[in-house]
Amino acid sequence: MPERALRLWRLTSLLSGVPIVAIGVVVAIAVPGLPSALRVLIGAVPVVLVVSDLLAQPVRYRLWWYRVDAEELTIQHGWPVTRLTVVPMVRVQHVSVSHGPLARLFALADLKVSTAAGTVSIPSLDRDQADRIRERIADLARIVDDL
Repeated sequence: MPERALRLWRLTSLLSGVPIVAIGVVVAIAVPGLPSALRVLIGAVPVVLVVSDLLAQPVRYRLWWYRVDAEELTIQHGWPVTRLTVVPMVRVQHVSVSHGPLARLFALADLKVSTAAGTVSIPSLDRDQADRIRERIADLARIVDDL
């Protein structure tokens, strides 16, 4: 994955975390009658969660791995729990590429592969790379289906 993916993940984490931190701080300050220790806890816990998420992003980034070959798509990711997913090409029903406003800002896209059992995703690929992988998987799934 490109380095821009890590910047996108950090920005997304900040954008989702800032409102939670703000609510925690407002509640800690505005609610009368709370004990001081509870005020500190209500204000500090969201900050600690957002900061720890930001610090964990580089580890998550380094642990994302995928491989596409003629028989299967293999995806491994996760920390502290690692998830390994293998999708046989014969099971692929649909492949798509999507990108929201923030992903477009970073020239990134998500690849989604659907089977009867569900959908797997590879996030934050270069848009051109995501399109190439989508075409490759679609071609391989068609070839396997024709056999």
